[in-house]
Amino acid sequence: MQEKEIEKEIIEIVKKHSSSLSKADLPFLYGLNSIMNDCTDCNGCKHDNLGRFTKKDKGSRLQQQRLKTDIKNAIDSIIAGKSNEIIVKNIRNDLEQYGGNNDIAFIKGTEKGGVAHFATKHKKDIEHIIDVLIDGKITAAVPNRKVFIEDEDYLAILSLDYFGNKKTWLLTGYKKDK
Repeated sequence: MQEKEIEKEIIEIVKKHSSSLSKADLPFLYGLNSIMNDCTDCNGCKHDNLGRFTKKDKGSRLQQQRLKTDIKNAIDSIIAGKSNEIIVKNIRNDLEQYGGNNDIAFIKGTEKGGVAHFATKHKKDIEHIIDVLIDGKITAAVPNRKVFIEDEDYLAILSLDYFGNKKTWLLTGYKKDK
């Protein structure tokens, strides 16, 4: 299916939920063509009225792979010195309740936090940390300050503040001691 046809089908499906949607909204809907395969008449779907996946639904494998690739590319770009900060959009939609954003910034940082910190101290864990960011469970939070996301073996810590400004960014991530 060509990109234009996919865009048209996404618009038609999402219009069932929102009469205010237009083609200008497509950047926001990037990656949601999996709804076409997962949803025929929106019975039992796990997405909100704009077509965004809710926290109860992990989304499609295609969407998850896109996020993993985007995060890995952001981290690699920062490690290579090509950028000091890259924001990856719509990683999680459950951070706002703690004062964070759906978008997560990957910041070069220092030896105390950010990509420079965990790339040096926990480099072998990067792939696992990416998985935790996407699929992990929020186990603790300090509203407007930090969110702790875990799976069985790994922990990622997001800061929700950057020098007094609201920004959700990866502070660190590592394998937990058992």
